[in-house]
Amino acid sequence: MGELYSGSLNGLARGTEGILGVRRTQIALPMQLANAFELERKFALCVPSSSQSGFGVMFFGDGLSYYMPPLAVIEDFVNKAASRKITRVESVAPFGACFSTKMASTKTGPAVPTIDLVQQSKSVYWRIYGANSMVKVKENVQCLGVVDGGSKLRASIVIGGHYQLVDNIYIRV
Repeated sequence: MGELYSGSLNGLARGTEGILGVRRTQIALPMQLANAFELERKFALCVPSSSQSGFGVMFFGDGLSYYMPPLAVIEDFVNKAASRKITRVESVAPFGACFSTKMASTKTGPAVPTIDLVQQSKSVYWRIYGANSMVKVKENVQCLGVVDGGSKLRASIVIGGHYQLVDNIYIRV
């Protein structure tokens, strides 16, 4: 690696060879590719949960679509969890809906209600299971990994962090 860039990787995991920016800025890779090759300003990323899962994949340009979440994801999840007798516990910031870890587990993580992010029709959706919706915040507390973004959102949905991205495809438009 060139001497010019070697200092910018200090503190990162061993074997790191670079950093890729994917924010909605002019210097981010998706925007640079869109401008250089006259592509639609759409970007998709699938991050694997481990190196055994594969390397992940990125897509750029037209043909991608994005998901619009229901406005009441948290309330719907809480109501479904209550109907399943999943024990709600005190919230842990920044999360609003937290539950006891004393519940069944499935191949797709904690046995909690799924979240369906519906696109253009009810038959086209992204289903998020417990492994990608729940965040363990204490020994016996896990929270729904959805945070109220407030009243001044820049986007209709932000999927972020480890939990929603792992083994899922992420699309940015």
